Amino acid sequence: MNSALRTVPKPLTLRLFKRILLFSAALILLLACGRAWWEYRTALETVYEELAVIGETKAKSVAASLWDFDREQLDLHVEGIRHFRHISYASVSDTSGVLASAGARRSSGVLDREFPLFTFYNGQRQELGVLHVQADLEEVRRLALKGALRGLSFNAALVLLVAGLVFWLTSSMISRHLAAFALHFQSYSLGGGSQPLALDKKPAGDELDMLAGAVNTMQDGLAASYAQVLEAQSEVKSLARFPQENPSPILRAGSDGVLLKSNPASVELLEPWGVVVGRKLPETFAAVVSRALASGEVQGFETDFGGRNFAFVASPVPAEGYANLYGMEITRRVKAEGEVRRNVARLQCLVRVLQHKAETVQEFFDFCLAEALALTESRFGCIYRYSEERQEFAFNACSCEGECTIPRATRLDERESSGIWDEVVRLRKPLVHNDLRGANPFAPGSPEGRAGLRTIMSVPVFYGGRIVAVAGMANREGGYQDGDVLQLSLLMDACWQVVARLEAEADVLRSLHEKEVLLKEIHHRVKNNLQIISSLLFLQAEYVIEPLDKTMFEESQKRISAMALVHEELYGSDDLASVGMKEYVPRLVDRVVAGTNVPVSLEYDVEDLRLPVTHSIPCGLVLNEMVMNAVKHAFRGRRGALLRISLARKDGQVELAVEDNGPGLPENFDFENSTTLGLNLISSLAHQLSGSVQAQSLAAGARFTLRFPLEGR
Repeated sequence: MNSALRTVPKPLTLRLFKRILLFSAALILLLACGRAWWEYRTALETVYEELAVIGETKAKSVAASLWDFDREQLDLHVEGIRHFRHISYASVSDTSGVLASAGARRSSGVLDREFPLFTFYNGQRQELGVLHVQADLEEVRRLALKGALRGLSFNAALVLLVAGLVFWLTSSMISRHLAAFALHFQSYSLGGGSQPLALDKKPAGDELDMLAGAVNTMQDGLAASYAQVLEAQSEVKSLARFPQENPSPILRAGSDGVLLKSNPASVELLEPWGVVVGRKLPETFAAVVSRALASGEVQGFETDFGGRNFAFVASPVPAEGYANLYGMEITRRVKAEGEVRRNVARLQCLVRVLQHKAETVQEFFDFCLAEALALTESRFGCIYRYSEERQEFAFNACSCEGECTIPRATRLDERESSGIWDEVVRLRKPLVHNDLRGANPFAPGSPEGRAGLRTIMSVPVFYGGRIVAVAGMANREGGYQDGDVLQLSLLMDACWQVVARLEAEADVLRSLHEKEVLLKEIHHRVKNNLQIISSLLFLQAEYVIEPLDKTMFEESQKRISAMALVHEELYGSDDLASVGMKEYVPRLVDRVVAGTNVPVSLEYDVEDLRLPVTHSIPCGLVLNEMVMNAVKHAFRGRRGALLRISLARKDGQVELAVEDNGPGLPENFDFENSTTLGLNLISSLAHQLSGSVQAQSLAAGARFTLRFPLEGR
């Protein structure tokens, strides 16, 4: 922070920093509370879902084991229920007491559920016992609080970083320069030889540099004016009471405002008014003389004529009943002040243009035209697009207050537009004409419906070295000056930068939409073609007699269906590059199992992750083969068939596992040297994914696990 900023009692940047922190702290606390509540509700819903799964699937298996009075199987079931994520205690009991249990039973902080165990024997329901389950709610609350605190810490750090960045940017780019402006004005003295304002920054042509330039211009004008005043005062003191040779106008007027005397320099001032010695001065002068004589004090005022500005002071001489009026030309000072005002107005206009949120380019054109009219104080205005390739104008925006009837869609070629538009394009520079009431040099070729013009200013708009538009303003009282041309040119340049950005954004969005539609159509056609192939295989299978051959056709259909399902998911998804496995896995397994005559219970533990198409298709085919193998070999002639399918990220890899409760793998099972098509497909697809497959025989069933890197090769 520089010395100028340290002198500010309450820096704007510090106040902004404090308010950002205060508001953000309140918002972060509110969000943290909301997140804690949301995560607790989400976890609680998971608990209810786990209890529902236990009641729907596990209770039947436990009842079957209890009916067979298989204590070892009961212990396995209870231990399996205990390993659910939020289950802390599970037990099976009958009329004799607890037969099997896992975990520690608690009396508080848990959610209790009891599921009746029964079976049907000879058509009658036989009550066997009760499955008692407890879910740990304290763990749910602890996890929700932990997640909220983690989010609170992250958001707090982010807010501190952003607030600090805002503080630094505003301090370095704005506040220190504003403080420098304030200190410069405080230390400025007309007679003190003040130095020009110099900002502590590299010139960038921005608003601060322009404002500093305007301040220095005004400062130079004030210094020159002050020097002239001092010189005039010195001359007044050294010369006679009414010096004839004074180069500035000096008048003497009586109390009634009648001119008593004037010097030669006053002739240019008096002639337009028709005033000579002995006649009354204009009312402005007469009123000032009257006030000066009545008060006995010097009175000052300003006036203008012929494009020149003068400042007068009326020095009363009450004893003799007249006042001397000393004039000094201040045209330069007035122009400098007007230039500063125009620069400030343009800066304000630029801020409004750059901050305007326009939905269409045409709406932005209309807004820019309104700002240009206000900036140049014009009554009429219009904007034409121009194509250098076609040498053609396109009428874009117009404001003629009902006096102009040119349609927006009007197009003018070079021959038809041989008015001021062609002149601006041909000369590649702005044009100004402040007297069109006589012969109009631009009347030929002007489009029918244009309003009557008295004064006109037209500027070309350049973008990339080419003229892309022409802006015209008309009928300003007093006509247009060079400063007006500069202000309009700068404004239109800024407007066109925004127009180019809006059109580029629209082109990008249109291109993205076209590509998205094309990709969706490709996935839709691929899915349809795969379904046609599947249908052809189905029709061909109708002519197959051998059961083994028919089975091969059906398995091929399922493999094709697994690939088609990927394209079906992509077609219906907003993300055309990846497949959501949480939805894809259950749909694929359900289709495979539905095509068999084996009743199978399914359990899913699938993480919500997305895989690219290059991974999801081979992964789906591996899952298809694993499920088909389990249905064909693990559940042959068995009741209570159960498949557990899981998919999750582990150590930077994706792990897909299919586990059954069948008899397990044969003792001489050799996965690597298998000759069956299904297992060979699994090995080949795993290699394609740069992964590996592991077959494991369990105490009750078998487990096939596919692991492959989450990223591609």
